[in-house]
Amino acid sequence: MNVSQIVTLDRERFLNKIGKLKSGKMVDVEEGLKLVIGLN
Repeated sequence: MNVSQIVTLDRERFLNKIGKLKSGKMVDVEEGLKLVIGLN
């Protein structure tokens, strides 16, 4: 995942779930986003 390329999406584009991230991967995503948007 490239968290440095953040875009907004309309909620209506998300009609069905196609999968989910393991909790460890979600932690990685959250940490990357914090770094990119300056929350660390």
